[in-house]
Amino acid sequence: MLGLTMEAEGCEGEGRKKKNPLQISDLQGIDNFLGVPRPGLEPGCLAALVFETSASTYSAIWASSLKAMQRYNVFSICPNIMAYFFEIYAKTCWRRGAAAGAKGVAPLLFRSFLCDGIEIFVTFAIKRVFEMKDICSIGHITRDKIVTPKNTVYMAGGTSFYMSYGISRLPEKVSYQLVTKVGEGQMGEVEKLRQAGVDTLCYPSRHTVYFENRYGIDTNNRTQRVLAKADPFTLEEMRPLEARVFHLGSLLADDFPPEVVKYLATKGLVSIDVQGYLREVVGEDVRAIPWKHQEEILAATSILKLNEHEMEVITNSKDPRTVARTLADQGVKEVVITLGSYGSLIYADRHFYEIPAFQPREVVDATGCGDTYSTGYLYCRLQGMGYAEAGRFAAAMCTLKLEHNGPFDGTLADIERVMR
Repeated sequence: MLGLTMEAEGCEGEGRKKKNPLQISDLQGIDNFLGVPRPGLEPGCLAALVFETSASTYSAIWASSLKAMQRYNVFSICPNIMAYFFEIYAKTCWRRGAAAGAKGVAPLLFRSFLCDGIEIFVTFAIKRVFEMKDICSIGHITRDKIVTPKNTVYMAGGTSFYMSYGISRLPEKVSYQLVTKVGEGQMGEVEKLRQAGVDTLCYPSRHTVYFENRYGIDTNNRTQRVLAKADPFTLEEMRPLEARVFHLGSLLADDFPPEVVKYLATKGLVSIDVQGYLREVVGEDVRAIPWKHQEEILAATSILKLNEHEMEVITNSKDPRTVARTLADQGVKEVVITLGSYGSLIYADRHFYEIPAFQPREVVDATGCGDTYSTGYLYCRLQGMGYAEAGRFAAAMCTLKLEHNGPFDGTLADIERVMR
């Protein structure tokens, strides 16, 4: 992590200096800093490049730079920087200005801020452009025992596992990082992911989550046991992360404390798969529970994915449209409800989008289907695709996932074939 130190003369004593360390990880804020329109640039509108005049050339260069920095959320860090530098230089200029007169204050303030402030700002801008990911998936990799009427399979699992392998099979149109926690015995799975080209940050845990999933003939229903639990994610582990969207793949209710979710919401958009928030472990049994801190977490959530069973638990309603409106009223921007073989429903911008389910050739394993849907949906949305287009793409990925054990292993051509 890059750290910079500023020196400023303090107000308390003559010649006394005070060092103020400025850590990049500590700077957070709001969007739209530098919102004053430049020549040829209206708010939210980038000017075309025209070479006839120096003014139009300047405008286009500024607009191009601004567009890139807006994409990577560069401006979200600025207000605290502004406040920090203003405080330092206001004190400096107050003392120096007393000797130089009122005319010396403004130029000094401007020159000091321009030299040091721009240096810091450019450093931050470069850091965010080159280190920020489009999607950062955070969640535990599990060890799964999957029991179906046909066979029993042992394999790795978890939301982050299915998303990571799924997105690794798609064209690299979005940047991606996996953040996980496993016990020492599961590090082999982490290395496999890295060998598959997945950018992976792994924190140590005393144990790895160990699930037993049992399916009957109806793959929409399953029973679960948990034989071991991993350590929750902490606020300190989140500080180095930079992404446009943080997807939280909760497996159990205590995986992501509210303060972690709220902190990530200051750095990017938060996407949540609700499943883990609705279950706790008692002994080895997984029990359904109400969503603790529901309102607090939803207020920080931009995208929420849930299924037909989970929606009833958190809203006491069996009507997907009623559920979607209720969640939107609590602050969620995009509500995605998967309905098994009945397709899915997306509610965004006060419009509903009904997405059909595509018929699989054979249903082999439904584990990870919801995670695969989130993979396809976010992959498309981060490219700027519409809600319906993203939903159809995600549904096609799920159909291909259903046809075999393990994560999605198809191709873009396979997805396009299913959608035809």
